[in-house]
Amino acid sequence: MVNNKQKEIDNLDKRLTDLQRDNEALEIRKSGIERQFDLTKKQLNEKIANLNEILNGEKETRDMWVERYDKEHKEHTIESA
Repeated sequence: MVNNKQKEIDNLDKRLTDLQRDNEALEIRKSGIERQFDLTKKQLNEKIANLNEILNGEKETRDMWVERYDKEHKEHTIESA
């Protein structure tokens, strides 16, 4: 009876050790995935910022061309009149 309980205790200790190792491995994996997520998030935010800069530049260029067109159109209308 005592031997059976000792074997059961040993088996449970071994199982506990295995589960602790599995837990540690999962924590390491989780940490790696979190770091990868943070890096990807940072890269995507930088990409969004860069694209916003490009959009603002394109908007400024478009506005400049619209102003130029309006000015030339007014000048042409005045000359034609």
